[in-house]
Amino acid sequence: MIDVSALHEFSRCHCVAICAGLVPANLLLSTAVIGLTMFNGSLVLRRWLSIGGAFCGLLLLSHVGSWWLIGVVAPATFILPALGLLCSAINWACLNYPISTGRFWRSIVMHDWKASSL
Repeated sequence: MIDVSALHEFSRCHCVAICAGLVPANLLLSTAVIGLTMFNGSLVLRRWLSIGGAFCGLLLLSHVGSWWLIGVVAPATFILPALGLLCSAINWACLNYPISTGRFWRSIVMHDWKASSL
């Protein structure tokens, strides 16, 4: 049987290393899913990257949950779950609504910001 308290203790002892690995992984996987959606990439690859991003997001949420269990309330304990949920929402939208999200991301990238500020 898994000792949950040992997992929480490991999570708190190695907080910097866990966050240093999960935050960039989550951002890179979500960026890759956005890129594949924008350029009509492979559905299989998009699905696997979305699963990887969701896994990183869940790990990040459980890591922050271990801090909440001992009563730590800090800006990072709210920013990190928000990042995980945002990346998970982006992955979900790109996977389930590829046409509209691809059009949305292309409009952001291709928008002429200088002409619209006049």
